[in-house]
Amino acid sequence: MIKPIYHNGRIISLKLKLNITGYKNMRCLKITMVNKNLLEGEDLFKGIYKTLMINKDFLNFGYQKIIILSVVIISESEHNLHSNILINNDTPFEEYYSTISHELAKYNNLQYGYHNETISRYVILAWNVDNAKNLLIKQTYTTNKLNKINKSPCSVRSYSTLTNRKWFKGLIKPISLYNKKGILKQQHIKPIFTLDLETIYLDSVKSEVVIAISSAGLNNGVLENKIFLIDPNLLLSNYELATKELWNQYFSYIKSILENNITIEGKLVIFAHNLGDFDGYFLYKGLMSCYNPENVSSIIDDSNSFISISCNALGDLIEWKDSLRIFPMSLDKLCSMFGVTGKSTSYNPNFNNLELFKTPYLLEEFIKYSLQDAKALYEALFNAQNIYFNNFKVDIESVYSTATLSLKIYRSKFQEDPIFILPSNIDSFIRNSYYGGGTDVYKGFCKLVYYYDVNSLYPYAMLNSMPYNLIKFHKNMDNIKLDNFFGFIEVEVLCPLDMKRPVLPYHNKGKTIYPVGSWKGVYFSEELKAVTKLGYTFKLIKGYEFSKANLFESYINYFYNIKKNSTGVERNMAKLQLNNL
Repeated sequence: MIKPIYHNGRIISLKLKLNITGYKNMRCLKITMVNKNLLEGEDLFKGIYKTLMINKDFLNFGYQKIIILSVVIISESEHNLHSNILINNDTPFEEYYSTISHELAKYNNLQYGYHNETISRYVILAWNVDNAKNLLIKQTYTTNKLNKINKSPCSVRSYSTLTNRKWFKGLIKPISLYNKKGILKQQHIKPIFTLDLETIYLDSVKSEVVIAISSAGLNNGVLENKIFLIDPNLLLSNYELATKELWNQYFSYIKSILENNITIEGKLVIFAHNLGDFDGYFLYKGLMSCYNPENVSSIIDDSNSFISISCNALGDLIEWKDSLRIFPMSLDKLCSMFGVTGKSTSYNPNFNNLELFKTPYLLEEFIKYSLQDAKALYEALFNAQNIYFNNFKVDIESVYSTATLSLKIYRSKFQEDPIFILPSNIDSFIRNSYYGGGTDVYKGFCKLVYYYDVNSLYPYAMLNSMPYNLIKFHKNMDNIKLDNFFGFIEVEVLCPLDMKRPVLPYHNKGKTIYPVGSWKGVYFSEELKAVTKLGYTFKLIKGYEFSKANLFESYINYFYNIKKNSTGVERNMAKLQLNNL
């Protein structure tokens, strides 16, 4: 018999039954509680926790334990209320509750959906971490809100990824830009250089040939804008030797930068605006002709475009990156975005002829034109570097694309909870529910109409609740209502034959169609709920149920407010970050 526990004059204990059972060959204590006193809110969880902490079986089960709390509803489906948390017999309720309250808030605010059904019982699973057999469970992470960790083991506020260990293969965790002493790991932006190439079409080799390489960057604090020109006479007699000598001039210059510039440590990053599809081809070929191929490496994407090219044959590592991936816009727009003058000399069609080397005024114009691109790119990127570092302590030197830039800002400044990485079998199931946007072509005619543009629709959608912690895989969903489920489901669809504009997509032999009639498919629960009002009906077959989380709210609101209330650089930057996370 459990003695009553009183709080503010009310009994807050719960009735329980104890069941010690094996769980995946690890000793586990299973405790079931019934809320006969109809406790609500914080009192409910205090009642659960206090009831545990006066139970001898629970206390004797081990000093350190990892616990997980679930709720079972009348239909016998079980739902996690919070992630695994490491506690011990001396952990006070306030510490337990403050660590997991952000997850329990979803329960208190009736956001789970299954509150439409009666809750029959609460289930606690506890693993004895003192037990050597349970050491695998000690894969915990510390909540990022915890600033101080006492020496006592009970003070470490941790979650364990074991909650559904088989469901996940890893975590995307928040990252810290500060060391353990609270000092910023990177104190200032790192030096960068830029590269730009000019080519002409050479009839003798039936291809484009590099005739000029321009560079820009700070060399010991002084902006240096250099150009290297091909030997036109040698080019006509020996194309390969001429281009090799041109690249050797450039690489020798970069080597001198590395040797003499005291501000460069470890690696030098050089940006080219369109490394992926143009400059990278010539650069890679130049490196392979001048150095041992073993010293040259590259990262390419699925379309065989260069993401980066690296060479470690010049003393330190040099990595060329594509600035177009970080800022997907023309050089002119990039310069405008970051307040740089940009090009002042227009392209002259006569530049595409070797005769320019015999015409002094044309050659001078060509050199001026060639230098300006590298210089303009450098100045734009340098401004961008400072803006991003000052605002977010993130250096664009360290990223490869606007998506990785956005992700780094999110993980270091806005992410609170880890994001789970699913194994391939679950990921493949869920990806069956991914469809492109529906595109229809109409022959239209109208007069005196209003035109509406939806503002930031994609970021707006990111404010919705996202599938977060995988709760359960349901092999049979006959007894589960769609309104009470959040996740991804295989369903049998019935669309009325007389529906004029069907909206639910279906993959058919590599094409996305919008059919009527019946078929099977995998869909996100919220999409199914949205189309039921149009006349669709569903038979639920199987699916993965998730908890909900608002993962991106602070990030989206931050950048949307900047976009809404700013102009120029700040607004364009905010728009990039909103659309590319």
